[in-house]
Amino acid sequence: MTHDRVAEYQKRAADAGLSSLDESRALSAVYRVSRLAEIFEHHQRTSLGYSSYTLEETEVLIVLLFGEGLNFTPKQLAEAVFVSPANMTAKLSRLESAGRVERTLNPDDRRSIVVKLTEQGHRDAVKSFRHFTAHATETLNPLTDDEIDQFSRLLTKLLIANGDGTGGTPGDSSEG
Repeated sequence: MTHDRVAEYQKRAADAGLSSLDESRALSAVYRVSRLAEIFEHHQRTSLGYSSYTLEETEVLIVLLFGEGLNFTPKQLAEAVFVSPANMTAKLSRLESAGRVERTLNPDDRRSIVVKLTEQGHRDAVKSFRHFTAHATETLNPLTDDEIDQFSRLLTKLLIANGDGTGGTPGDSSEG
């Protein structure tokens, strides 16, 4: 590591009497996770240069890919990619116009609709997933396989402890 700006700020806060090093340890860890998420999202957004989709639209394609055979409602997709239902409607309209998804009546409840991938949407989702996987591998390359596993277990523990019952992103389990 060349420079740890967070540790520097942590020490300055302690020197200024704002908090002890122990007290600011949790804030420093949360800041690091948040900053890593921002960096990862920035790289995802900029790496989507091959695609005309937004990050959220790409995530919709990937959620549908993983849930093939399931009936996802627009509301479930909105929850899965952290957007409002109105925003999801706009994204689905764009993806539908591009021939990547189709909306049909829900066979389980004909008062609602479900979203499915088209063949082109399936190909785009697979391509995007492979791209994201390669990027994640590159991002975590400084860590050993054991460290990645440990990091993942710790993040899962924190997600669950903070109200995310799946330990992952919404929509990645069969919960309802």
